[in-house]
Amino acid sequence: MLRREITYQMQNIRPGDKVRILEHLLINIDLGIGAMELAATKGSIGTIVSYEEYSDHIKDHWFQSIDQRRDHLWWVRTEMSAGTYYPIKFEEVVQPSDDEYAYWNSYIEHLSVTCQVGVIKVLSAKSFAVL
Repeated sequence: MLRREITYQMQNIRPGDKVRILEHLLINIDLGIGAMELAATKGSIGTIVSYEEYSDHIKDHWFQSIDQRRDHLWWVRTEMSAGTYYPIKFEEVVQPSDDEYAYWNSYIEHLSVTCQVGVIKVLSAKSFAVL
């Protein structure tokens, strides 16, 4: 029964839905130097943004070429249609504890914390719950 409810929830996610992050999400950003990004923190709250809002948001961001941006946007549209990944704009960020930071810093050479209010991240539907 729980699996059916989760599947139903994922199929009914819409832009404007409020969500809560279920776990800290550390993402490898460069395997060669041991760099990781803390992209979302457990308990943080955000809103699902539409594909159009996300597309406008990234126009002047971190892509080296128009082709990279086009490929990324194609991926985002595909994943949103499949119900697996969604762009989330953070409205409230819960900071990890000092102990968690100390633990991460003991084995991650370069840690970038990018979970901040106003930031939009594309996250797996498994990483959040709709409020």
